[in-house]
Amino acid sequence: MSNNKNKLTIITVTLNSEKFIEKTIKSVINQSYKNFEYLIIDGKSNDKTISIINKYKNKINKIVSEKDDGIYAAMNKGLKFAKGEWVLILNAGDYLTNKNILLNIFKKKIDAKSSIIYSDANIVDLEGKILEVYKTNHQKRKFNHQCIIYRKTLHKKFGYYIEATKSTISDYIFFCQIPKKHFIKVEERISCYLINGVSNSMSHAIQRIGFEIFMGYLNKRDILIKIFISSFKFFFNKLKKKILVNARYKN
Repeated sequence: MSNNKNKLTIITVTLNSEKFIEKTIKSVINQSYKNFEYLIIDGKSNDKTISIINKYKNKINKIVSEKDDGIYAAMNKGLKFAKGEWVLILNAGDYLTNKNILLNIFKKKIDAKSSIIYSDANIVDLEGKILEVYKTNHQKRKFNHQCIIYRKTLHKKFGYYIEATKSTISDYIFFCQIPKKHFIKVEERISCYLINGVSNSMSHAIQRIGFEIFMGYLNKRDILIKIFISSFKFFFNKLKKKILVNARYKN
């Protein structure tokens, strides 16, 4: 394998993530697949995040710590530094499922016409326990960026992520543009993400429903169903998190 063939750039965006960043870093640097570069884009953290990152600086290709205009501005910054053919954005708190996951993906022949490799995602609690498996399906526009490895060249054709400070769906908007023929789903799950992430917030659900209405993806019945399901999941996850916290406190 040449140095450039199937080279992957992994980008981690972080801000004040001292509780989560180390697990993310370890899941990357311990991969058996070695044909990748690792970039960490920090938004000028004022906790211990940078000191934790610096413990592993010899295994990280680039570390940037400066003020930015939000998560998608930081992602775009990382993409402009990226030298890999493929990209995976794995933010603080996300982590790869096992040390061989990247090797298992890239050891198989990838069709030149395919630009996105994706999988279902594990939703986990702070202890790493799997609470739910998020079932992705590009036909139904169900994406999870932590479990998407894609060709960087897509940004040349479809642009970078929209840099709106309050937005949590710029990645979703980006992947909605990509023709369905470019997607390949793999059975092995690529990564895990925390239940308390922004994608589980009510604001995220409202933004996504609003975008789907604007694009004409939903009819009136679908809108009501989506609102009901999103509201139920939001309050159920809040209750579940509270129960887990109380259980740990009692123990």
